Amino acid sequence: PIDLPPGECYVVYVAILKSYNGMGTMMVEVRDYGDKKEMNEPPKHSTKKKVDGLWQSPISVWNDVQITEDNVAGCTGYCEVDITTDPIISGR
Repeated sequence: PIDLPPGECYVVYVAILKSYNGMGTMMVEVRDYGDKKEMNEPPKHSTKKKVDGLWQSPISVWNDVQITEDNVAGCTGYCEVDITTDPIISGR
């Protein structure tokens, strides 16, 4: 969970290690509950983004990936982030 002061708009990034060999993909989901921490209500907004861990250069690098957009309120207080990995992709 991300528990920030409500009433603001926050942009969520995920830092991942990209590599040139054997990397899979991941699906990142951000669920925005705003100022409601009770999980009885559905999120105000949900953002999903597929992220590729493969990098073309023969080195491994850290990469900050922006998940929520600047022009859409993707996190306005209390948010949850789920990352689901797909680590095995044939031929990588």
